[in-house]
Amino acid sequence: RSAREEATTHMYGHIFFGLLLLAPSEATSALKRPQMSRFSKSLTPTHTRILRQFRKSKARRSGIVDKILIKDEDRWEPRWGWQKPPPKESLYRVNLTINGETHIVDQSKTAKQWILNLIELIHWAPALPAFLMANTIYHHSHWWEHALGHTQGVEFRMVGLILSPIVAFAGGLPAMAMHEFEGWQVAPFRSPEDKKCVNVQEYNNERLRRVNYRFIFVLQAWGFMLQNIAVFCVNGLNGFLVPTAIVFAYIGFADQRIPKEPHIFGNPAFPLSAVSLIVFILAASLNLCAFGFIGINIYQDQPEILRVVKAILPVTLIAIGGVIEGLLAETTFNQWLHGLAFFILNIGFWAEYGFLKTAGKAFAHGIVLYN
Repeated sequence: RSAREEATTHMYGHIFFGLLLLAPSEATSALKRPQMSRFSKSLTPTHTRILRQFRKSKARRSGIVDKILIKDEDRWEPRWGWQKPPPKESLYRVNLTINGETHIVDQSKTAKQWILNLIELIHWAPALPAFLMANTIYHHSHWWEHALGHTQGVEFRMVGLILSPIVAFAGGLPAMAMHEFEGWQVAPFRSPEDKKCVNVQEYNNERLRRVNYRFIFVLQAWGFMLQNIAVFCVNGLNGFLVPTAIVFAYIGFADQRIPKEPHIFGNPAFPLSAVSLIVFILAASLNLCAFGFIGINIYQDQPEILRVVKAILPVTLIAIGGVIEGLLAETTFNQWLHGLAFFILNIGFWAEYGFLKTAGKAFAHGIVLYN
């Protein structure tokens, strides 16, 4: 190009750069796309670098800045699964309230592609121990039936016991669908009920989170109840646990009323109805009792307190993982905490597999739960 064209381009670049920094978004958005394309090409690398820092600082908001700075490969469009989208805008300035003081934290650094890919892998990893749990129960099904007592309906209880780890893993599928939609990032939420549209490049969807929580907690409760029914559904309890589980599961799905959510670090947590929470607590409590009952019988050569601890450890680890995700990861929006939560949950799944495998071998050696 001639020296005159170069000078003209530089002039356009400086003018457009100043316009982007100083003019309100209404003024800049009046530019037509051909004009915008021409001006954006006139920006020097220095202009672009300053604008990127300006955009991250959130000192001002201008939609046209985003249109120019976001490259095609950074846009939220269908791509290969490992090509995660860039950090959401809200992650650059996260408000965390600690001891009554609000701190602004940049959590975008924790949303790098390799971190998000690792988090996705950890979410899918429990599928393997869940399958192995079902396999070891099926492999020792004759001895499980003998240990549970050859009472009426034992075949139904065995089917439920085999399916329980698969149901527990399936209970996490709604969460993975939500994470896939949101780029595997935990980020501040906005509800479409408050605004006409929730920009997925900026916030996560609060309405989607509420539906997801309802599915997770009720399906997880069903996984627990299948195990509880297998262990405790003997004689009089058989007429109580099954219909109770069915009724509570239906009510848990149907109840969409969300009470005032608790706030942690100044951000809302656990958008769950009271009925769904009661269903989950009831099922999880009975599950601890069921695992403890099995543990007391299969670890007969060990102190009683150690038997109970080894028995309830798998369920406890899974619960700890859920608590870290719900109370810490989804209120601080730190992706590392999100990964840590599911790493602990994975340990819980593998510990449960080891427990059920040990129980099957113990039953094969003649140990029974009911005479």
